[in-house]
Amino acid sequence: MFGCVEILNDVYTNGIIGPRTKMLGPVADGGRIRFFTTPGCWGPMITPTLRGGHEVNVPVAVRGAKVGDAIMIRFEEIKVVSDASSSGVDRWVEGAYVSDPYVAKRCPVCREPWPEFEVEGIGQEGAERAREVAGKAREYAHLPPSRRRSP
Repeated sequence: MFGCVEILNDVYTNGIIGPRTKMLGPVADGGRIRFFTTPGCWGPMITPTLRGGHEVNVPVAVRGAKVGDAIMIRFEEIKVVSDASSSGVDRWVEGAYVSDPYVAKRCPVCREPWPEFEVEGIGQEGAERAREVAGKAREYAHLPPSRRRSP
């Protein structure tokens, strides 16, 4: 089995990577991997359905590489495609998590872990520009369809 010369990775984990995470590939030794990542980290941190604090791409296997091998990765280009991103200030809401507020999220009312959600506006202290961007967050972020995070 030969590896692919080029792989597009726009597949994301649920915020957790481990030995059971399915990998893409393999990519050929010397091949190219194009990652399409999501912007910023605050959206995943406050997205109740994500199991981890960051939404990350799944790993890619490299043809012929074995556990413990070192590989060289060279960045050819980094292109920012989002027009806006989000950041936060680590203000935790009591009752909205169990032990770790980034990964053990739950609804503070019904106590359901990793609940489905809907974004409804922004905080009262948001500036007028932030309101405009928030209202068009999906458009500004240019998120790929396979992502699960809040914009």
